[in-house]
This record gives sequence, structure tokens and C-alpha cells, in this order.
Amino acid sequence: VAATGWLQRLRDRLADPESAAQQPIGQPEALTATLRDYQLRGLNWLNTMTSLGLGACLADDMGLGKTITLIAL
Repeated sequence: VAATGWLQRLRDRLADPESAAQQPIGQPEALTATLRDYQLRGLNWLNTMTSLGLGACLADDMGLGKTITLIAL
């Protein structure tokens, strides 16, 4: 089976994820809260997944700031 169109583009991005990677995201200026290191890592992971055109589910222990991490995205 030969992929074409959007499926071929997705395969290309998945084969070389570094090409889709962007510069690391820092603390957003408009966000008055301060993100912790693990929240920034989650934010950058979510950014990478969306830049690859993929969905993602951010999950961790309750109360570690998933909501603010998604708002920052």
C-alpha cells in the first residue's frame, strides 16, 4: 500500500520527528501563573505532538497542574 496526500505527510513527519520539532516553549508571557519544570516539559511534549499532527492525552497524578499546562498551550 502506498500512502498519498495527508497520510504520506504524516508518515514523513513520524519518520523524522525532529524535523517537526520546534524550539522549546518557555513560560508564556500572558500567563500570570508560573509553570513548574515538569509542567513546561508537558507543555513542550504537547507542542511536539500537535506539531506532528497527532492528538495526545496528558496524564499524571491528580493535582499536578494539567489544566494550567493545557491553558498555556
